[in-house]
Amino acid sequence: KDYGQAYEAARGFGWVAPGTTTPRSLVGLGRDRMDANSNQLLDTFMHMQASPAGDWQVSVPSGSYDVTVAVGDAGNAVNSTHAVRAESTVVIPPFTPTAANKFRTETARVDVTDGFLTLSATGGTNTKIDYVDIDRITTSGPAPSDTWNPKVELTTSGPGTAPNYSGPVGVVAD
Repeated sequence: KDYGQAYEAARGFGWVAPGTTTPRSLVGLGRDRMDANSNQLLDTFMHMQASPAGDWQVSVPSGSYDVTVAVGDAGNAVNSTHAVRAESTVVIPPFTPTAANKFRTETARVDVTDGFLTLSATGGTNTKIDYVDIDRITTSGPAPSDTWNPKVELTTSGPGTAPNYSGPVGVVAD
């Protein structure tokens, strides 16, 4: 869904100049390695630190989120030290891939206070981001009580006796 478009409020996500909220296009800095043996999510990536470099930003309500980030390159390039922060939280600590270990996927709990979750490649070199998954955490107050306790009773009928019917069985919810 994202191929490097600059941040747009109407879309709610996109790329910005590092450390700012200034929209910046990174179109053309993505890659699809077309590796038939690879997960498509890991087969594609965006260069976060090419020229121009960029942070990725998404508009979200303020709150806590579990942010999962994957980095790496399905090709033979192991010329990076990948690192990703979400807000000020390290999600991917500096990771240098090898031919045998090309990817790293990590999850971190992140607090958003300004309505924007921003991912940056601070601490990395030639960071290649594969995908991000963002799950909102709802922890305020006690868990909601179950006020609807459904009870369903089924009645069966057919030739023979339950449970060994000898033909078609009818089922009715009471």
